[in-house]
Amino acid sequence: VGTQTSTWSLSGDIDDDMILNLGENPYFPYIANDDVWNNPEYHVQAIAPNQIKLVIWNGGIAWQYILKPVK
Repeated sequence: VGTQTSTWSLSGDIDDDMILNLGENPYFPYIANDDVWNNPEYHVQAIAPNQIKLVIWNGGIAWQYILKPVK
């Protein structure tokens, strides 16, 4: 996959339900199914200095992503 540019936005509150919305059809670390590809809305489970935990689900299956910086 080549370089990709996209848009993103955060909505909600980390104490309630923060959502990371990515632009249309993003090349994210792993594309689990068409629902993830077509509606890239990730629920932020935790944010720390060295990692972010995201969850996405389509009502039938959930996927968790743990993003960490690489040196």
